[in-house]
Amino acid sequence: MDKLLILIIMSLFMTACSLKPSNTDDPSGGVKLENGTFFSISNLHEAGILDETDLINIAYHNNNGIVFDQNGDQLEYIPETIKPLGSLDDETLNLIKGDFYILLMQDQYFKDDPIDISDIQISVYCGTYKGYIALRFIDNKNLTSLEGEEIVDNFKLIYPYKGGNTVILWKQN
Repeated sequence: MDKLLILIIMSLFMTACSLKPSNTDDPSGGVKLENGTFFSISNLHEAGILDETDLINIAYHNNNGIVFDQNGDQLEYIPETIKPLGSLDDETLNLIKGDFYILLMQDQYFKDDPIDISDIQISVYCGTYKGYIALRFIDNKNLTSLEGEEIVDNFKLIYPYKGGNTVILWKQN
């Protein structure tokens, strides 16, 4: 039953990301919205946009300073490639939240129980890579009390309990 809930949560996110594919020539697809386009980590990696160094940094920042391999084993060293994070300016943050709100409102859960854009918070900012901003949201969607995970290439990203949100990347249109 626990695994079924995790699969449902992950499929909700993937369904949302596949609702309106981008009309650009970008091979990584994405969901094009008013201000920018959301992408999954795996699509950007498979398209060759995110490299291993980018994945290590995203995993490190998402996992609170720990890097796990695909088997869930903690790497014994911290790679020298870890980049310190800057900060997002308020204008960019508001553009991203506005687009995420539009994305959420495509989900039946939020159509039935709407939230306000002020309820959307950034859980983790994982950095900016080649113009793509990696982050994870808190959206007050409480589906489960289970942790989730995602494996991209050789790295595991761990996700906390609330909402089932994964790290996604946003790039301004």
